[in-house]
Amino acid sequence: QTPGGVTFRGEYKLAIGGRHLEVNGFRWDNSGFPFPSPETAYAVILFRAHSDTNRHAYHCRVTQCEITNYDNPATPDTSKWIQLFGSRNRFDHNLVSGKTTRGPLLVVELNDAPHEIEAAHRIDYNVFRDRPPGGANEYETVRVGTSEYSAQSARVVVDHNFFYRCSG
Repeated sequence: QTPGGVTFRGEYKLAIGGRHLEVNGFRWDNSGFPFPSPETAYAVILFRAHSDTNRHAYHCRVTQCEITNYDNPATPDTSKWIQLFGSRNRFDHNLVSGKTTRGPLLVVELNDAPHEIEAAHRIDYNVFRDRPPGGANEYETVRVGTSEYSAQSARVVVDHNFFYRCSG
């Protein structure tokens, strides 16, 4: 009802599974809030409701949201704040800030299922900021796939984003 009026703190995540869904105007801000499980890494937004490919997101959109300081610095695990599965999803007009731990901030997950080889996602008009260098692999701000799928066509468009104080 009020864009930006709902703020999640702690171990909350959003899992979108289905078709033609839109999430608009939510905030995740964990500034100064301790995680209940000190060694757990949390994803914030998953474009899937379950690991079964039938529960992935298709033609879904997350827009005008904010994710700030959602790291759990005590975790030894790799964390990925935003994971895109399925196909033809859009992540746009969002602010994502303050990821300092290992793991890409936003990752497009590819697999070899025939109907998902071309993810065709769109990542545009976002502000990514305050992603310091990690000194090793897995500190990317945005990553599309992995070397295992480097020969596949992903058709992912990443454009009109602003990267401020980001390394990787």
